[in-house]
Amino acid sequence: MLNLEGKVSGTLKLAVTKSFAFYKLPTLLRDFRLQYPNVDFTVTTGSNLDLTHSLHRQETHVAIVRGIQHWPDEKEIIANETICVIAKEKVGLHDLPAMPRIDYEPKPSLNIVIDNWWRENFTTPPFISMTVDNVEVAKRMVKNDLGYTIAPSSVFDPKDGLYKWNLTTLDSEPIMWKTWILYRKELMRLPAVRGFVEFMKNRHR
Repeated sequence: MLNLEGKVSGTLKLAVTKSFAFYKLPTLLRDFRLQYPNVDFTVTTGSNLDLTHSLHRQETHVAIVRGIQHWPDEKEIIANETICVIAKEKVGLHDLPAMPRIDYEPKPSLNIVIDNWWRENFTTPPFISMTVDNVEVAKRMVKNDLGYTIAPSSVFDPKDGLYKWNLTTLDSEPIMWKTWILYRKELMRLPAVRGFVEFMKNRHR
């Protein structure tokens, strides 16, 4: 009945990448709830592939994923950020091959972007000194001067006292990392889904 009346209420099922859930989602949900106080949330996190499959199986209403997407239904870009080198002290491009790199478990599409950038700039592989399970742990390793890492700029916080510079193409264009909202067109009939999708699209404008 609430859907028929067009009231934005009910439970919204969201499937979100872990990094977006950590750095962006809490503020977004707070602001959305200020506008639509009768909406509750169920949030699951996982890899891009898991989240897309969840949307296919209709286990979730909306997915928020990052990188290259081939979702066949509705999708919108809701964020566009740079990818950057994060280090304890100021470093230059030509310092990187000899420096220890802290790798983490990102999405395969991010690995592809970083690997392609590396091959365009260097003939030797990176010196990967350790691999951790998420980007926040990698950043803490960087803060303790154990190496540098490469990550989307949303993980960088000036309060951490770290140094960063953005990856660029050979034409000096910044390499961008997109965040997408994916949903099924027929679910836009649900006021909670329609309200959230429009809210996210308006935030990006």
